[in-house]
Amino acid sequence: MKNILFIICMVLCNTLLAFAQNNQEIVYLKNGNKVKGIIIEEIPNTSIKVKTSNGSILVYSIHEIEKIISPEDEIFQKKFRLKQYNNNPTYDKTGYKGFIDFGGVIGIGNRGDGAIAVSTTHGYQFNPYFFFGAGIGIEYHMNWETFFIPVFADIKTYFLNKNISPFLGLKAGYSVYDGKGCYINPHIGVTLSSSPRFGMNLTIGYNMQKAKINDRPKNIKNYKDNMAINGISIKLGFEF
Repeated sequence: MKNILFIICMVLCNTLLAFAQNNQEIVYLKNGNKVKGIIIEEIPNTSIKVKTSNGSILVYSIHEIEKIISPEDEIFQKKFRLKQYNNNPTYDKTGYKGFIDFGGVIGIGNRGDGAIAVSTTHGYQFNPYFFFGAGIGIEYHMNWETFFIPVFADIKTYFLNKNISPFLGLKAGYSVYDGKGCYINPHIGVTLSSSPRFGMNLTIGYNMQKAKINDRPKNIKNYKDNMAINGISIKLGFEF
């Protein structure tokens, strides 16, 4: 009988211990420390009281806390290398960054022309709000029947340090073949990041290409060297 009671007590103790462990939370503090334990008291918008595994009782002001997650969430975050901050995700967006953009241009004005465009940019994200790099693209202008290959500097300014952010951008440079001339593409857009190193963006902007062409275009009347081809660009981009 004593053995049975002892076994029952051991089972109950193990059950309670497992329950306590499953109810533990990890409290991340703004000073960089983290505390693992059971939240035994919470005063909304004021403070929490945490009981650690060694029996210590710790009290933290809500202003000291960065986030609170379960151990399972911490394992998930480490596995996928994501930094998620509850319902307000932000990412560490510094270091090398690349873009590949696909889209087209809708001609505007007397000398506007539709075009198919693809480009790639590579550079450095200095902080969540500023990117600078350089790139190269290919644009085929249909009425002009001419390829332009612009080489450009690329600047982007982001408004929010979030996974969804509007931004302003500017590409400026010079086309080196087949048509030659100054190239400029100011644009606005929105970016959607699914992780610190991958995202998508959609942009709309003004596309201006100066045109000095070796062979006179057949479909363009009153052609002169260094004419401006104007258009509205719409592009879908991938970030990595």
